[in-house]
Amino acid sequence: MAPAVEVFADQPSGSVTSGGATTSDTAFTVSPTSAFPVASASATPPTHFYVRDTAAGAESELIEVTSCPGGTASGQSWTVVRGALGTAPVVHSSSWTAQQVIDGTWLNGVAVKAPVVVTNAAATGTVNLDPSAARVFSVTLSGNTTFTFTPLVAGLTSGQSYVFSLYLTAGSHTVTWPASVSWLGGAAPSPASLNCRR
Repeated sequence: MAPAVEVFADQPSGSVTSGGATTSDTAFTVSPTSAFPVASASATPPTHFYVRDTAAGAESELIEVTSCPGGTASGQSWTVVRGALGTAPVVHSSSWTAQQVIDGTWLNGVAVKAPVVVTNAAATGTVNLDPSAARVFSVTLSGNTTFTFTPLVAGLTSGQSYVFSLYLTAGSHTVTWPASVSWLGGAAPSPASLNCRR
């Protein structure tokens, strides 16, 4: 079985209306105030995330969420693992607030991939950026340029993303991007606005 992929949303939280009254509860009912990500033990690869109680004295327990429909629908059924990552399960008050947290293991994985800067000072024609070799690229265009990104980062599966920074000085040159690039707002910026980080 593939290792679970940790998924995230933008600071989600919600009220746990049932579950947590004992240290062995593994089924929670949650009414989110902001959207949680989808977690599924049956997905390929499986997805999960961690939450904690925001109340003083109860925040020491990490709870792994292995099944969650995501979104903000009230009364969601969650399946959880209590006392995740070596923490001790605690008894929670009624209608406690669950907040998503990032675990140290995930953060250590990010730290291992510290930025390496690759500079290409006179790019023109087809320029390949290898995302497995660096997290930061600095490119100055000297002519019209088509970017490619290979090889792909090992371990990525369909629907997953890899993010890196590209500092691009374009001038008046044309830039062509692979169809696989997703842009904020759905469209690539104009060449005149490319003198910035992407």
